[in-house]
Amino acid sequence: MFKLVSMDLDETLLTTDKKMPKDFKDFVSGCRDRGIIPIVATGREYTTAKRFVGDVDIDLICNNGNLIRNSMDSKTLYVNPISHEDLKEVYNLDKDKSCNLLLHVSGNKDVDVIYQDDGKRFIDDEYISRFSKRTATFKSIDDVSLDVLSIVFTGKNEDLFKLRDVFNSNISDKFNIHLMAMQTRAEYMLEVLQKNGDKFEGLKFYCKSKNIDLKDVVAIGDDSNDKNIIKNCGLGIAMINAISDVKDVAKLISKKDNNNNGAIEILKEVLW
Repeated sequence: MFKLVSMDLDETLLTTDKKMPKDFKDFVSGCRDRGIIPIVATGREYTTAKRFVGDVDIDLICNNGNLIRNSMDSKTLYVNPISHEDLKEVYNLDKDKSCNLLLHVSGNKDVDVIYQDDGKRFIDDEYISRFSKRTATFKSIDDVSLDVLSIVFTGKNEDLFKLRDVFNSNISDKFNIHLMAMQTRAEYMLEVLQKNGDKFEGLKFYCKSKNIDLKDVVAIGDDSNDKNIIKNCGLGIAMINAISDVKDVAKLISKKDNNNNGAIEILKEVLW
């Protein structure tokens, strides 16, 4: 019997136009009635994830596993910041400084993201606007004092591909490096996380706190940051719209995509 279900947000629960399933709240209640703990595991920061789940009381694994908070009382259950030394190592490898640099942070109730504005670096106004003005700037990397949960670069694809190759050649033993397609434009974002900082590591911490074995977990997702969870939990499910790398490690694939309630439908089949 499964004891926990982990659900991704973007392109899994969320439709392409960012709508949650109408029966999400009922599904969460139905899981609890059956003794199953429902959680959301997302790459998004806490404030946005909380907005998407609305008035549903649920624990949120955010920032790709580096922050866990409850959606209702905002209680922090886990935080896993990148050390300032590691932050500077990543920063110094970005020799060209041609991409927008954003840091997802914790420790300030009004700020989710800080970005470098030193008068030289490219500023990605469209991407920054997604964070509903919960942003701040910094000039020097030495000015950063908040807990950094992830490091994100946006910009021209060719610059991001080049930077990814630099990171893979120099720091892939210390960091997880994800190049992910954006949903709103034909470009990518490059995210750098510490090795013990991804959704799967956050899920492992959460399961340990609940005395749940990973074999008793069902997880569903679609993108590269879901791969480790789907590969290593008891039953990993890929969305039919997932990337091929995720489908390759999944035990099941949903019959319908995220625009047709595919996640909730297959989870009900498996759990109910």
